[in-house]
Amino acid sequence: MKKKFVAVLLTAAMLAGMLTCAASSGEQFGGYKLGDYENEILVMYKTGDFQVISVEGRLELLAELVRLHADSAVDFVQPNIKYRQSSKILGFNDTYVDFQWGFYNNGSFTPPGAVIHEEGYNTFYQSAYGRQDYFAGKNPFTGVMANTHSSFTGVDINATEAMEVYAPKTTTVIAVIDTGIDYRHEDLGDVFWRNADEIAENGIDDDNNGYVDDALGWNFYDDCQYTYIGKEDAHGTHCAGTIAATAGNEKGIAGLVSDGSVRIMSLKVLGEEAGLGSTGDVLEAIKYAQANGAHIINMSFASDTYDRAIMLAIAASDMLFVTASGNNGRDISTGGAYPACYDLPNIICVTAVSPDGLLYKNANFSVDRVDIAAPGDYIVGLYSDSGYAYMGGTSMAAPMVSATAAMVRNQNPSLDWSDIRDIILETATPMASLKRAVATGGLLNAGAAVKKAATAVTFDDITDHWAEDYIKAAVERGIFSGTGDNTFSPDATMNRAMLAVTLHRMAGSPAAKTLSAFPDVPADAYYAGAVAWASEKGVITGSDGKFDPEGLVTRQQTAAMLYRFAGVMGVSTTDRANLNSYRDAKDISSWALDAMKWTVAAGLISGRDNGRLDPSGTTTRAETATMLVRLDSIIEK
Repeated sequence: MKKKFVAVLLTAAMLAGMLTCAASSGEQFGGYKLGDYENEILVMYKTGDFQVISVEGRLELLAELVRLHADSAVDFVQPNIKYRQSSKILGFNDTYVDFQWGFYNNGSFTPPGAVIHEEGYNTFYQSAYGRQDYFAGKNPFTGVMANTHSSFTGVDINATEAMEVYAPKTTTVIAVIDTGIDYRHEDLGDVFWRNADEIAENGIDDDNNGYVDDALGWNFYDDCQYTYIGKEDAHGTHCAGTIAATAGNEKGIAGLVSDGSVRIMSLKVLGEEAGLGSTGDVLEAIKYAQANGAHIINMSFASDTYDRAIMLAIAASDMLFVTASGNNGRDISTGGAYPACYDLPNIICVTAVSPDGLLYKNANFSVDRVDIAAPGDYIVGLYSDSGYAYMGGTSMAAPMVSATAAMVRNQNPSLDWSDIRDIILETATPMASLKRAVATGGLLNAGAAVKKAATAVTFDDITDHWAEDYIKAAVERGIFSGTGDNTFSPDATMNRAMLAVTLHRMAGSPAAKTLSAFPDVPADAYYAGAVAWASEKGVITGSDGKFDPEGLVTRQQTAAMLYRFAGVMGVSTTDRANLNSYRDAKDISSWALDAMKWTVAAGLISGRDNGRLDPSGTTTRAETATMLVRLDSIIEK
């Protein structure tokens, strides 16, 4: 008996030693501590599949980790990490619409003070969310007393303008990966994504996707088709209501997108009173959303543990992920809240503000990791069993961004997730209170985002082009237009008429005092007004009494026109660059030398390949767009 006990100790020691050696040899164990595993190992195979292995006790965990380390089919292993949920408009007649300050804030909203918690949930809501205040029932104001919180006009997402401008041209599916959602709620209506290939409740996997009766999504937490269990699904229900609650039905609240142009895919990964979930369930939900046509994923949950498997799943996806920053009240620039902290281009990380415009007191923040803020304090919304409740936290802010992203996509279906993300971040309303809290320094402006989407132009031929960002900026500023419905022709050359038109647009398209005197400029030509104004201001000159509108523009001619135009616009043109470093500086014509020196000094023109300015080479549309955007930025200063 004694020998057997010694043998066990030796085996444990050997396993521990092997584990230490294996872990030090690379990233096979991901740098996690043994205690992080909590008796569950998530195995990622090189095929892209994964498996969750349950073990009993430390010795079995050690043995399994060592075995997996030696398995050549394994890519990496990690803990099955645990997650927890991070928590009168347009004349609508909905019961509580006047309390939706996040959509429209006229300064009159008075937040409740003493909020009654249903027995058994007080500690849970306080600890799991930071402070997820709510009252469960038909009337969210029962037992609520007013307090002295401030509410300032304009601290909202400009939902009124968003709804007025919104003209959807397609439908977007938002996967809410969260607790379940009360799909029977009186204020949700027919907003749910439905699996057209599955017959409900017939006990058959009709579409052979591995999920029996998944007609309304799937419950990954309980591994069944029932996506709504009951009270534990309040959190996901609240998120769904912010996105798509029915407007104008004399009930509850109004969702930001209530016209049926958004479909909500309910994917339950968080369950029971504590609202917990795991890596495996979240991975399955992401995979399911991708396979079934979701465009946007709302993730209002967080873990303080880095999760490589989830990070890789998001990175490999072509969906847009909207994540809550978490409610620890700390700067997460160096990590500590996931998936919020993953530095991936298809994530929008959202923090929360209160009605007074200040950061929600428990919200995480970071100018490096958090992108934007949205209302997240005292958000009235839907609750389980057709109830209504106040909730607060970054969980409540994320759905506002998800809904806005769907509106942007529906407004302009040609936009990809990168365009949608850019539009949302670029249109944020700057706020002093957020300058050091989020990367944009601003609050979500749904109205501005939807409006910009309506006018945004996308081109199939500029993707990954070196001037892509400048071209988009030039088009958005109204300086340039495309050559076709979805083409810009970035590498096509510019002619004199085109350059005159773009400069005229930059100046605000002012009228000339007289018509053009050039005989080769017809009075009804699209460029006639631009040429007349540019000639009048001395921006362009002719040759032998003619303008030559179809003549291609050289780089030194472009420099000369930009130089003269800058002077007309009141920009100082006294700076001069030393051009000796350019091999072909001697080839610049004397009449263009000062102009070329200034445009190089101002950063408008740079050399081409092999250190040449190429003054006699023709200017492309992409190069011109770049120069004009740079010049426009100088003029704006």
